[in-house]
Amino acid sequence: MSGSLNNIYNNVNYALLLNSKAMTVLQEQASTGSRINRVSDDSTAAYQVLGLETKKRSLDNYLDIIAGTMDSLELSSTIVQDMTTAISDVKTRITQVSNGIYSEDVRERTASGINDILEQIVNLANTKHMGEYIFGGGNSSNPPYNAERVNGEIVSVNYQGSYQNRNIEIALGFESASMLIGDEIFRSDE
Repeated sequence: MSGSLNNIYNNVNYALLLNSKAMTVLQEQASTGSRINRVSDDSTAAYQVLGLETKKRSLDNYLDIIAGTMDSLELSSTIVQDMTTAISDVKTRITQVSNGIYSEDVRERTASGINDILEQIVNLANTKHMGEYIFGGGNSSNPPYNAERVNGEIVSVNYQGSYQNRNIEIALGFESASMLIGDEIFRSDE
């Protein structure tokens, strides 16, 4: 009989140990809120979770790229609006001067003011955002516009950026142009 009591004792001990381990797993799951806390909990599900986490990181990366591009587009829109306002101001000044009612001194001050506006436009066209020149096309590491000056006044502006669009990956295998080619700013309809 002693042998069977020993077996019963061992079986009860073993059952208590299994229940204790199961209780520990359930308590861990309840405290973490996760059914899988380590690969050994469910290796197939853990593999799926790792794959999903990788996809999530990839999608988060795409969202970050798109958000950064949207910021750049908003900034470039503001810059183009500022340039448009400046060009409108230049047109107004030129119209006023061309009427011939201003003295030579006023015309010289107006010319100096127009040169200041041109400097402002060139500086706006060479704006950097997040370490890149936004109107440089595919070459965003160098200033895209170079102003040639004579006696400190701008006589011409040359585009030195790239004529290739800057593309960003918006999804796996899909790219889109993030900005237009930079020389579109100073091109005129000929």
